[in-house]
Amino acid sequence: MKYFFLSIFFILFLFNPVQAQEKKLVQFSGTVMDEYLRPMAFAHVLVLNNYRGAITNTYGNFSLVVEESDSVLISSVGYKRKYMVIPENLPSKFLTMEIILSVDTLAIGEAKIYPWKS
Repeated sequence: MKYFFLSIFFILFLFNPVQAQEKKLVQFSGTVMDEYLRPMAFAHVLVLNNYRGAITNTYGNFSLVVEESDSVLISSVGYKRKYMVIPENLPSKFLTMEIILSVDTLAIGEAKIYPWKS
């Protein structure tokens, strides 16, 4: 009788498949462009949840693997940052987007440089 209960325990609990929620991976790719629709070379595409990312090539193209509902930051020097969230329940495992960054107009104060100690 003891072996009977022990065998049922092993069957029910140890050989039961784990029903954990698996996160769906998505191939996120696209092109980063400026306001004039010119491709932006060497822009940064960063996944904020795990700090993985990619840099665009000379044609503005990038590609990286992300999970659903990840937050993504797209940035480049001299342009405003753009945040986006990967949507859930996509019909396919691929997401392609064209991302347009606008110019960041920031006025920096004048720097005066003297050839002597000030």
